[in-house]
Amino acid sequence: MARFVPWRAPTGCFAVGDPGRESHVVLTGNYRLTISRVRRSLKGCNIWLLVADSRGINVWCAAGGGHLTDRNVITVLETSGIAGRVDHRRLVLPLLAATSLEPNVIAERTGWRAFFGPAAAWDLPAYLESGRNTEEMRSVRFGPIQRLEIGAYWGIPMALVILAAGWPLAGVGAAVMGAAAGCLVSLAAGLGLSWVPVVGWKRLWTVLGAAVAFFLITVGMWSVLYGPSTVPLVFFGIVGLLVGGVLISDIAGTTPIYGSGINRTDRYRVELLVGLCNGSERCVAVCPRDVLDMYEHLIRIAHPERCIRCGACIVQCREDALIFRFTDGSEQDAATVRGNRLDFLGRRSIQVPDL
Repeated sequence: MARFVPWRAPTGCFAVGDPGRESHVVLTGNYRLTISRVRRSLKGCNIWLLVADSRGINVWCAAGGGHLTDRNVITVLETSGIAGRVDHRRLVLPLLAATSLEPNVIAERTGWRAFFGPAAAWDLPAYLESGRNTEEMRSVRFGPIQRLEIGAYWGIPMALVILAAGWPLAGVGAAVMGAAAGCLVSLAAGLGLSWVPVVGWKRLWTVLGAAVAFFLITVGMWSVLYGPSTVPLVFFGIVGLLVGGVLISDIAGTTPIYGSGINRTDRYRVELLVGLCNGSERCVAVCPRDVLDMYEHLIRIAHPERCIRCGACIVQCREDALIFRFTDGSEQDAATVRGNRLDFLGRRSIQVPDL
């Protein structure tokens, strides 16, 4: 939601608890909801929280869209006064910003050694205490709460549109029922995202299922309240198909476990150039879906079916041993991935300005 409706917070350096000169420094973007969750996760810890300008967008979307870059991190390091509050130069970066941030560039410009932390804020205390980013911490998780959030993300705006359009077309009763049913179907779709198809041609079954569920809910509620003889069948049928179509348009792209359906991620894949790989494991350490692992001292693409084409592994590989390979045989090299960010249609057309 943050990408469509940014929610800005002030940038700078903020104390969580009672931090001292050896306390950890943790960076995040200036999306208010993210900051709130990071603070809540760090309750009981003594941490310096560094908030960089991400235009009020969450770190994953901001990094992928060119709104949270090395320049933003360097700016907040130089202007927030954090250098005068600690005796070390260690910075914890959000793992989901690995699609954009490069620790070696930050170190060269500022002298701060940057490390990627866990994928989820709730794992920060354990990571800071142990200093280890385990495989579980690096992996994005998509539990019931997160699935409900996706359902609400789609359902609430949809309900408002149905209410506004349906009121003059079919009356207040049908509009209210349509809005309520749209929310219910969206929440159900969000909860079912791990089990229903949302990519490929099979997602048409999900569209049909959502449309049928919407139709049955609205017709059932209307029949109970007003009787079956006055049911606005045509209105509910058309809106049901629209609900299904809207839900499936790119619901996959708003989840952390599927690639976007708009930019057709099935047309390209990550490819390893074995001859260039030195087995440094930087790519393994930033992959949020455990696509990569080590095999006989080299990297291998162990689970290609999990890949969401975020590009973090390509950005972090200093040997340029990873590229995007398209089905027509063409490639998108590491320099292109590092120098460009994704637009709303998933194309790498947003150029990152030089430092």
